[in-house]
Amino acid sequence: MREFSLLLVLNISFSLFISAQICTVSVPALKGKYFGDCRHGKANGHGTAQGTDTYTGDFKKGLPDGKGKYIWKNGDWYDGEWKNGLYEGDGTLSHADSSHHDSIVIIKGYWEKGKYIGDKRPYYVQSTTVNVGKVKITKQDTTGNEIIIKVETQQAGAAALGYTTNSRLISVDNLEGQYQQKTDYGTTERTTNKYGLKGVKFPYKATLSFETRGTLISHVDTISFGINIKGTWVIEVMINN
Repeated sequence: MREFSLLLVLNISFSLFISAQICTVSVPALKGKYFGDCRHGKANGHGTAQGTDTYTGDFKKGLPDGKGKYIWKNGDWYDGEWKNGLYEGDGTLSHADSSHHDSIVIIKGYWEKGKYIGDKRPYYVQSTTVNVGKVKITKQDTTGNEIIIKVETQQAGAAALGYTTNSRLISVDNLEGQYQQKTDYGTTERTTNKYGLKGVKFPYKATLSFETRGTLISHVDTISFGINIKGTWVIEVMINN
């Protein structure tokens, strides 16, 4: 029985050793030991990496991606959201300020590509009506003052019935901030329309109304959203039939 127990411990230890060896982490300061989920030889999923620094959380293709806490060897830490190995989204950074007798500075808020962008959420979707299947908001760049709106019709079952539908932006109700010009870029594809709001004053909040028309279908749907950070933004809206 004692020999069996010893063999079991050795097998578990060997499995953990193999897991730590064959699953790599792409951040140099985290290379050393890794315990957790792995895919194609790289940390992927949830795990802990220990090198000169330590990270526990989500990984994707060897990089912190998702939610996790990173602790530097000097005790500084960041706890929050990550993307491609950089701070991205909501998070908290704690670090010692050497200019003030190593007092601890806590920075809470939102991050983009590793840089702090403020304590306000960059964007949000406040509400949508039932036929709005998906709303995706992304920032193209940090310059400019434009919002590009793309609306697409999801034709689940519509093609089989032999008719087509089309959704278009029919009104913009400003709730906070203003824009100078609305541009209709026309139909770029059979089921996609593109619009632009130029000269936007941020922060900006509005309700967009979309009309969907088809042989057998007609309805109006809305989304209410807000964008707090200046830039060129793209809003992609999917309307379901």
